[in-house]
Amino acid sequence: MTQRRPTHESGFTLIELLAVMLIIGILAAIAIPNFNSAREDAYVSTMKADLHQLRYAQELYFVEPDGQYASTLAELGSSFQASANVTVTLSGGGNDWSATASHTGTAIECTYDTVGNLIECADPGPPPKK
Repeated sequence: MTQRRPTHESGFTLIELLAVMLIIGILAAIAIPNFNSAREDAYVSTMKADLHQLRYAQELYFVEPDGQYASTLAELGSSFQASANVTVTLSGGGNDWSATASHTGTAIECTYDTVGNLIECADPGPPPKK
């Protein structure tokens, strides 16, 4: 005895399933680069915020009796704490100072210099060939 299939079966055809998978793939291809760009923008914003905080800490240090900027981060004590995954390097001291911030999640580095009083961020590029 053979079974007969009902004539009113519900379900999706293979073509319909492939079309849905294609649409999901296209949407994913659009969304993932945007997500990566947003994440990198967040890293840059964190580095800029740290450099702003460092600038304020340096100004507080400057108004202390000697009227000089700190030459190391240790001199600033608890008035400056870098964010997680951010490395801040301070150079100079005395009357002028500069700082560089880098984040483990991106190759972009941000710098601050008292001469220009400007925070600039850029990708340093690949290391020079030997």
